[in-house]
Amino acid sequence: MDNRYLWGLILVGIFALSFGYSYLNEEESIARNYVYMGDLDTYEIKVSEEGDHFLNWSIVYNLGGIHQKKPYLTPYPYGPNELLNIEMYPFRDIFQSAKQVYITRDVYLDEKTDSEIVVSLLSIDRLVDKFKTDSILASIEDNERSRQLNLPVMTCDDANENRMVIWLKEGSENKIYRENDYCVVGEFIEGDDPNKVATKIAYHIIGVM
Repeated sequence: MDNRYLWGLILVGIFALSFGYSYLNEEESIARNYVYMGDLDTYEIKVSEEGDHFLNWSIVYNLGGIHQKKPYLTPYPYGPNELLNIEMYPFRDIFQSAKQVYITRDVYLDEKTDSEIVVSLLSIDRLVDKFKTDSILASIEDNERSRQLNLPVMTCDDANENRMVIWLKEGSENKIYRENDYCVVGEFIEGDDPNKVATKIAYHIIGVM
């Protein structure tokens, strides 16, 4: 066989393999990215190799009478489609009108959940900070650990028109509901990941769900 012909076949084979690999990578990348039709907008979501869902969203701020749109790319451990079965009572109206938002829990759940509830609380806290100037972590009761952490005591009974309370707690099912007009409870099943409920709370605040 002519050497030039042989090398030609080799080069064609290499090109075909390279093209196929590139095509498969592109297809995989496309498959891992998707668009979600949300309550307030259409959202682009990119899924990382680790499985995090990076939400592309934005807030319009009023700065001195001038409206400025600020984009964010925020990672969440779950995508919207994975959270559809979590029952939720809408609360975006009380969030938007509240001047302060307290995010509270039983502080002894920190160790019981291997700090997963702390991750959930901080995720909501960072999001609320983008909308409100006053986002405060709290405890549902005064005890030795809450004093060590220097946390204020805040329960649903302390919620009012200006002070919204978000309470993450263990319960019998994953659901989000209003305890009263100004308090929202994110209940998660004992032993389950509280980030599921916390992520749906965050998506609702943003307008995704």
